[in-house]
Amino acid sequence: MVSLKRRYPVLIVLSVSLITCLFLFAWSETAFGEIEIEQVRISRSNGRNVYFSIYKPTAATYGAPLPVVVTIHGISGSRGGMSALNLELARRNFTVISVDLAGHGVSPERFGFTSFSELGSDVYEAVRYVQQNDAQSSDNTYGVIGHSLGAGVALLLQSMPLRPNATILIGGGMSSASGDTESALNTTNPRNLMLA
Repeated sequence: MVSLKRRYPVLIVLSVSLITCLFLFAWSETAFGEIEIEQVRISRSNGRNVYFSIYKPTAATYGAPLPVVVTIHGISGSRGGMSALNLELARRNFTVISVDLAGHGVSPERFGFTSFSELGSDVYEAVRYVQQNDAQSSDNTYGVIGHSLGAGVALLLQSMPLRPNATILIGGGMSSASGDTESALNTTNPRNLMLA
């Protein structure tokens, strides 16, 4: 039988190792202090709540204003699924907005293809909120990266009053059954389009 005195040093070493690992993991979530992440909830005029995260460099080397990029996750995903991309963009001097679409992540709103256009409005309101309330961020230009379902929402942003200056669609887009996204995709629209 192992004596109690021999167990204590092992428990102490394991405890210190666990605490160190947890600290390093938490610190890596902010790119080792290079990025600040803010969790935001806004209420739209129609009563819908929009939940999103804002990723920004703690010390911008680009100058002001920082370009804005919004990332939109796919179906059954959440803003957390875009975290690695968000961190890399913020490390490269972008203000990144990552939205939880209705029915995803922490959003209590109901998701449905009958209200698909509301998803575009939710994302647009988040972008405008950041542009109007963050003095470091550009207030009139932004880009959008959408994955799967998020690609369809990115196409909806093409019909908003302030259109994205660049659009990246990853693995998707939507059919006409989920909203008028087909008319948003032609030879001149979206501007600066990349399909992946």
